[in-house]
Amino acid sequence: MLVSPERLPDEDVFVVCITGLMGSGKSTAARILRDRFGIPVYDADTRAKVLMNEEPLRTRIKEAFGDSAYEGGELNTGYLASRVFGEPAELARLEALVHPAVREDLDRWLAAPQDAPYVAVENALLFKTGMDRKCDLILVITAPEDVLVERVKARNGWSETHIRQRLDRQRESMNVKKGRKDVIFIRNDKDYTRLLNKIKEIHRKIINRQIK
Repeated sequence: MLVSPERLPDEDVFVVCITGLMGSGKSTAARILRDRFGIPVYDADTRAKVLMNEEPLRTRIKEAFGDSAYEGGELNTGYLASRVFGEPAELARLEALVHPAVREDLDRWLAAPQDAPYVAVENALLFKTGMDRKCDLILVITAPEDVLVERVKARNGWSETHIRQRLDRQRESMNVKKGRKDVIFIRNDKDYTRLLNKIKEIHRKIINRQIK
């Protein structure tokens, strides 16, 4: 039995959180839960982009980074990326605006009734944002760095140098405390079937209350 020692006491719904570096397959794991088993999934990255295009976050970002942060009424992701990449102070300023908004949005989502035995949250910055405290169970999807690089290169077309730089920055956010009993590491360096079977196993254990 896995019990989260840092679980916040005010939510009744069982929450499975999925995290990992880019290219690890965390989105694939979340998609398996959603499409195969009908589990509602909160995608923190997608919701962050939605919230950044809405008020009040839009105005706050403009005040911090200028009108160029938006183009044609939509978030100018290229401009913002150029402002914060490799600039820790600028990144921290953006995160101080976005992370609280996403946390509040997640709280509203968790409070809404869900017709499912549990829910899932996908978040690459789970530990950095403190959202790990919302989780009953955390799935950390992993793969060797060379595998991550090849996957992201095939998907995004970025250079290997750029990918490794981004991985290094993401790795700083993957600070999993030693001894946490609510964390399962899933190595995803083989084929899809292996990941699918592992997620199936975890789903079955949750349904059978072998994990609670």
